Amino acid sequence: MTLFIFAAATPAYSQGSDLPAASPRNFNQELQFDHLTVEDGLSSHQVLTILQDSHGFMWFGTFNGLNRYDGHTFTVFRADPDDPHSISSNIIRTIHEDQQGILWIATSIGGLNRFHPVTQTFSYYLNNPDDPHSLAGNNIYTMFEDSKGYLWLGTTSHGLDRFDPATQQFTRYRYDPEAPAPKQAR
Repeated sequence: MTLFIFAAATPAYSQGSDLPAASPRNFNQELQFDHLTVEDGLSSHQVLTILQDSHGFMWFGTFNGLNRYDGHTFTVFRADPDDPHSISSNIIRTIHEDQQGILWIATSIGGLNRFHPVTQTFSYYLNNPDDPHSLAGNNIYTMFEDSKGYLWLGTTSHGLDRFDPATQQFTRYRYDPEAPAPKQAR
């Protein structure tokens, strides 16, 4: 499998800004594609998620670690059981840069990770069965940040979690088949 990186000279827009109207001049630019493979340093042929951060780095989540690409070389971050500051799992499901510029990585079996760019290390949040304010489950498949800065995490078999980065606590929302159905708006 080959990973294609598309680059074009297009203006950057911050989250929430208005996008330019489509016009022929927006599509008449010279396009450039780079083909990146494991031979170039990518840790796996299977890429699950891609993000370009506010510094221009490209991040690739794979089944074999988190990859940061600077346009020339890859840096691969892998789980190391002997290093408590390594990423918690090699299966990277989704990557998100929040409103504060913090990079969050959702994993399978390793919960939620926060990247610390100065030290190139990670801290992570896992399920603790004795703590109702911990992550409900360690398998996260999707992540979304709302306008208040909360991270919403979709887990497998454990429902939806809301993470408050300020308090570092999770609120769990689980499906209850016994709960009455919500009333429909009229």
